[in-house]
Amino acid sequence: IPEAIKGNARSFGILCENSLDQIFYIMQMLSLFLEPPSFIEKPQNMEVLPGTNITFSATVGGDPIPTIKWMKGKWRQISHGGRITVEQKGQDAKLEIQALTKSDSGQYRCVASNKHGEIECSTELKVEEKKEAALLEGDLRKYARMYGITDFRANLRKIKAFH
Repeated sequence: IPEAIKGNARSFGILCENSLDQIFYIMQMLSLFLEPPSFIEKPQNMEVLPGTNITFSATVGGDPIPTIKWMKGKWRQISHGGRITVEQKGQDAKLEIQALTKSDSGQYRCVASNKHGEIECSTELKVEEKKEAALLEGDLRKYARMYGITDFRANLRKIKAFH
């Protein structure tokens, strides 16, 4: 097959003969060297503090170059706007979310598709306060109660407002 290059679709025939019969077969090559989507680089799980910015990135292969869409959970497609930037340049795609809140936590999916197929991968985002700070504040309250220490700031504000 002289022109067996990527993307060519050709018909070709085979003539088989022996002393008794002659048989002609026609075959169709629909697509030579199919390249369904594949992930070269997948987005990574992240655990961050509220208010920070994150970028999920993915690199895909395939021919034609797959189209990427980002999803949150199973059904919600993420689109560009506000705190969110969705971008694809060739094989490279990114999802950027600014000023994260706890409600941004969850599963994010990267879906790559071209005419030869569709694949996806998922990643997890956790947006949480520092555990140490919350534990320390809870410990301080516990020790204050245990040793009879009272925080008089609220009472002083009431007195000051009264005068």
